[in-house]
Amino acid sequence: MLMLLAGCGALVARQISRSHGGRPTVASGTVRELLYDHYAITKCVIKELPSYDDLNFHIILPSGQQYVLKFNLSDVQGQDLELENAAMNHLATDRNDPSLAKCIPTVVLTAGLVKMFTYQSSSRIYFVRMLTFMQGSVLARVPYEARTGEFLSSVGRLLGRCDCAFSQSTFPTKFVQIAATRNHFWDLRNALRLQKWTSDVRDDGNRALLKRAFALFNSKAGYMLHDGSSLRSQVTHNDGNDHNVIVSEHCPTTAAGESSTWSVVGLIDFGDIVHTNLICNLAVSLAYYCCNPSLGTEQDRDALNEYARNTAVSVVRGYHDQMPLESLEIDVLWWCMIGRICHSLASSAHRQQMEPENKYLVVSQAPFWQLLRALSYPSFDINYQNARKEFQDILK
Repeated sequence: MLMLLAGCGALVARQISRSHGGRPTVASGTVRELLYDHYAITKCVIKELPSYDDLNFHIILPSGQQYVLKFNLSDVQGQDLELENAAMNHLATDRNDPSLAKCIPTVVLTAGLVKMFTYQSSSRIYFVRMLTFMQGSVLARVPYEARTGEFLSSVGRLLGRCDCAFSQSTFPTKFVQIAATRNHFWDLRNALRLQKWTSDVRDDGNRALLKRAFALFNSKAGYMLHDGSSLRSQVTHNDGNDHNVIVSEHCPTTAAGESSTWSVVGLIDFGDIVHTNLICNLAVSLAYYCCNPSLGTEQDRDALNEYARNTAVSVVRGYHDQMPLESLEIDVLWWCMIGRICHSLASSAHRQQMEPENKYLVVSQAPFWQLLRALSYPSFDINYQNARKEFQDILK
């Protein structure tokens, strides 16, 4: 166990290094030179995009074509990025679901017909790629009252379509092996390695709550998250959070005061792709979708529980429509969602100890603490039983 915790500690330290002093820094003039040298682009508008580890630039050509130029660091000579490229290409060329190509970014070849090249700045080597830009907004910006059951089911259907495509034997064996050997920090299989970090939670009540939630996740589902268990394993996106699902707003053209409607456009950011238990992908996504910061008081706990359950049921219904779930996967899904919440909160608490000046870590985790407290009322098990019953009804 100590070795496993040390491994997670090294991964967190590497993430912190990348997102601070080690984060790529490239001047706009250099970006223009690279665009000209590798893509023969002479005129464009360049805007830096927000990112966690990478450096991303939004490239807008006079013709209206739009791209993202990505600078990545890699500890495995770009193998992880080759895996991302292969995953996007696999989804975009799925013969069983040709329209999926419209939902996935694609890699743009350079003038030399390669997908990726290296750029050295100071002592670091960056791997550079250009992807097609998916126009729209992100799911996180959709008002909670506009997240109808049908809209949420459409999000689930997109996740299910991707997992269905990844389940096909046509995904190259080489990249399946790369995905299977990634010791990725955000693989839900690594969540239980972070239990020790619950001691870094400063608030006594929150610390006790997180320890209890971790223990339940471990006893109800976490121990089954490995190859060879009764839960299916495969390559999966692993990060369908509400900032990685692209949506489009449709404004009303009729009566004044009519609300906008939203539709799903696509899925981006394949940086967390792994070979893991299939149900983890859905659980990770639900952890984000089930949050609702507008229900923030203790009096809102029942309402937040209902919102989380209704949201989860809608997403699961859409997912199951495209990638049929098994009964055991339904049994553990709610606990796996709680596992992802624990994973994120423990990581954040540990990082706060290492970066006490980083106030963003406190703010960004507030919705997860809010959701975890609600799910514990009146008990974790009662809320699980209520959700599981509705999940099982979907399978009938």
